[in-house]
Amino acid sequence: MKPEHFIITLQATAEIEERWLVTATDEAHARQIAEDGMLHAHLFIGKRVTGEERNREVMRVAPATENSADDAEPKAFIIYGNPVDGFNFRGPFADRFEAIAYAEWADGDDWTIAELTPPETEDFAAVTQERGGDHARNH
Repeated sequence: MKPEHFIITLQATAEIEERWLVTATDEAHARQIAEDGMLHAHLFIGKRVTGEERNREVMRVAPATENSADDAEPKAFIIYGNPVDGFNFRGPFADRFEAIAYAEWADGDDWTIAELTPPETEDFAAVTQERGGDHARNH
């Protein structure tokens, strides 16, 4: 039999370190914000896996066909840096897992993964129609 390609989706448990920029009156207040689950109101800086993966489980196995254009499109990139020192971007990568693997290999400290989301086709068509098909803004 001729070997074929497959896309395998895994789920694993790992220890993750997150970094947040929190506005608080002191360290105790900042800790309380995190413990109360109120970080959503603050700035997420990045995360990284700090321990070994455990409990790896195969969630899905699907043939990697040429028809699956979605799987061929780049879907993620790495954002290095922070709001104070500035940001740098690397990618694109096929998916967030490939981006994470690269970021861990490169051993940078401040990074996060962002996923590329294409615009809704209908919304984009409406906007370009409204502008007469001109994609550039006139300022």
